[in-house]
Amino acid sequence: MRLQGARITIGNSPEINGGNQICGNISNPAGQSWTFNCEGMEGRYVHVYIQGRSEYLTLCEVEVYAESNLKNVALDGIATQSGKTWDSGHAIKAIDGNRDSIWNHNSCSHTHLTTDPWWRVDLLRKYRVQSVVITNRKDCCGARLNGAWIVIGNSPEIHHSNQILFSCGNISNPAGQSMTFNCEGMEGRYVHVFIQGRSEYLTLCEVEVYAESYLKNVALDGIATQSGATWDWGHADKAIDGNRDSNWYHYSCSHTGLEPNPWWRVDLLKKYRVHSVVITNRGDCCGERLNGVRIKIGNSPEIHDSYQICDNANAGKSWTFNCDGMEGRYVHVYIQGRSEYLTLCEVEVYTESSGRLAAQFSGASTLSLCACALLAWIAAALLTKSLS
Repeated sequence: MRLQGARITIGNSPEINGGNQICGNISNPAGQSWTFNCEGMEGRYVHVYIQGRSEYLTLCEVEVYAESNLKNVALDGIATQSGKTWDSGHAIKAIDGNRDSIWNHNSCSHTHLTTDPWWRVDLLRKYRVQSVVITNRKDCCGARLNGAWIVIGNSPEIHHSNQILFSCGNISNPAGQSMTFNCEGMEGRYVHVFIQGRSEYLTLCEVEVYAESYLKNVALDGIATQSGATWDWGHADKAIDGNRDSNWYHYSCSHTGLEPNPWWRVDLLKKYRVHSVVITNRGDCCGERLNGVRIKIGNSPEIHDSYQICDNANAGKSWTFNCDGMEGRYVHVYIQGRSEYLTLCEVEVYTESSGRLAAQFSGASTLSLCACALLAWIAAALLTKSLS
C-alpha cells in the first residue's frame, strides 16, 4: 500500500515539475504488475513519484514500452480454436486489436465447454517472441482461464516438445485484466493458449504477441549504383542510408537524369533469400515517375531475363513487395519502356536471419538440447505441482 497514489509522468525535463505529462496514478495491490496506457506520450524521462506525504518508494520493476522494432504480430496472423465456437466468439476476435473485456461488446473469442480446449494464432512465419499479453473476460467467469498455458513453437499441433521447450507462461489472470508474460525471445511461428486436464470454456478477449522479426535490412550494408548521370546530389547510396524521408530537398533520395530505361542497383555482397523489398517514393512531387517500377533479384549485376521478378506495381509512399524467398546477390529497381527520371528515397531489402535457431537445433548441440529439455521438464513439473 506504500505505492498507493504514486504518479507516473513522461516528458523531456529531468525535473518532476518541468511540464511533463501525467501517464497515470498508481493503485497497485501488493505483488501485482499493472499496465498504464500512455497513448504515445513523447519524452526522454519517466518519473514515478509520491507527492504530499513521507513514504518509502519501492519498485520491483518499471517497464517502459515504446515504438521500436517490436510489434504485435498477432494482428496479422490467422486464429483458430478447438471445437465449436460459442455464439459470436470466433477465434479471430482475440486478435482484433481490442482489449474490451465485456463479452456482450463482441470482442472476445469463446469455445464451447470441452475437454482440453485450445486457441492458436499462426503468425505466418517464424518470430522471436519477447512477450505475450493476455486479456481475460471481465463481466464474469474470469476464473475459467486459471491454469491455462501459453506455448510457442513451429508446429501447429500442441505436442510435448512445444510445451516443454517453449512454455512462455501459466496463466493466473484476474477477471478483466491484461497480464504480460515474458517469453525472452522464444522462437516460433505458432502461439497456443490452452487448458489442460479439465473440461472448460476458453474465452480470450485479446492475445497480443510482441515479437522481433528475423528480418534484417541487408541493403544498409550493400553498395548502390545507378544508370547514367546523377541528378545534383542524388547519388545512388542515398537510397540505402536508412532514412525514409521522402522530401528531395532533405538530401536523402537518389535521382538519375532523364534517360531511357533508368535503373538502380544494390549489391548485397553475398547471396540472400529475400523476403521483401520496401520502396519509398518521393513525396514532395513527381511520385508518378515511379509508376510501373520493376524489382528484379538475381546473381548477376546485369538486368536480364533469367532474373526473378519480385513485383511490378505502382508505388506510393512506402510500399512493401513480397519476394517469397527469392535468392540473389543483386536487387535492381528499374523502369522499362520509357524515358524517365528514377528517384528512390529508400530501398530496404529484408532477408531472414535464423542463425540462432540453427545453432540451437544443430547436431552438435544435441547434448545441450537434451539437458535444456530435461531442466525445462523439471521446472514445468514443479510449477504444475505448486499450482495444484
